[in-house]
This record gives sequence, C-alpha cells and structure tokens, in this order.
Amino acid sequence: MANSKLVGGAGEHYIAYVLSCFNYVCALVREGSPTIDLLASNIDGSRALSIQVKTSKSARRKRGRGENKDWHHLEFTLGKKAVEHSGENFVFCFVDLKGLDPSKIPDVYVIRKRGQP
Repeated sequence: MANSKLVGGAGEHYIAYVLSCFNYVCALVREGSPTIDLLASNIDGSRALSIQVKTSKSARRKRGRGENKDWHHLEFTLGKKAVEHSGENFVFCFVDLKGLDPSKIPDVYVIRKRGQP
C-alpha cells in the first residue's frame, strides 16, 4: 500500500507530464510550499499558472445499503488553508489514480478558485 506522500508525488508528476505533452514548461515546487505544488508557463513565459494538486488513490465513493450500494460521487481532501491562500492564476488539479492500477489512465479535474475568470 502506497503512503500518502508517494501518492501525492505521483499525482504531481502526472500533471507535470500532461502539461509537458501540451508544450507547457512545468516545474515541481520543493516540498514545504503550503499552497503551490507546480508552476507552469507557456514556452515564451508570457503566461504562468500556479497549481495545487490533490491526489487520491481511488476517489470514487459508493452510497446505499447492502447490495444496493452504487457509485455515487468522487471525494478529494481540500483544506481551508489551500482555498484561502490561493490567488490569481491559480488552479486546483484533482487526480484520481483509480486504485493505483498502472493499466488505467488517471482522471484529472481542473478547477479554478471561485471568483476567478
């Protein structure tokens, strides 16, 4: 069973990989930054984005009783501090690793902080 730091690191590296595939320059921020995991920029540096990545081994949750349980929602942990300290050009990337199965492509949900264009 992977520990939470390894799972988080996997999500951050996956987002960096995807951004690189779309010709964005991406840098992982050193551990200890309270709200930013990645910095991304277009090739000429005219636009930059701060990214916080939240990763789950398996974000899908069931609801119901007994045999009537069915897939209902996704669940990611997001603390109050992360929301309060995020500024302009900031996005959250929620990564679902789908049970750590290497044959499955992770799902990624990109969300801007409320009130941003």
